[in-house]
Amino acid sequence: TVVPANSTTANLYVTLDKGSLLRVERPFHRISVGTREVADVMSLSNGLIYVLGKKAGSTNLIFRDKTGNVIAVVDVVVTNIDISGLTSRLRALMPNENISVAPLGPVSRA
Repeated sequence: TVVPANSTTANLYVTLDKGSLLRVERPFHRISVGTREVADVMSLSNGLIYVLGKKAGSTNLIFRDKTGNVIAVVDVVVTNIDISGLTSRLRALMPNENISVAPLGPVSRA
């Protein structure tokens, strides 16, 4: 998932107990995690973040610049469904279709 330089919001779906990479195209100084029980983050470089899904649920990541201004907010949904794997499989089955997969309703731990 990429947060473009001209955008301040994005959505990221992470599978429970797995990680996902998030690229932020604007320089940031600090990341705040809304609910640390749901997701953990690690900055791999200035612009590349690793997000680990720890518990089914939702949270957000707030990116700030050196002066403390919010430059981006990313809504993170951790689900026990492998959204990206399911999307890849569906796209392979129907290559000519525009496929998008997202969880519907509350997420829960199965």
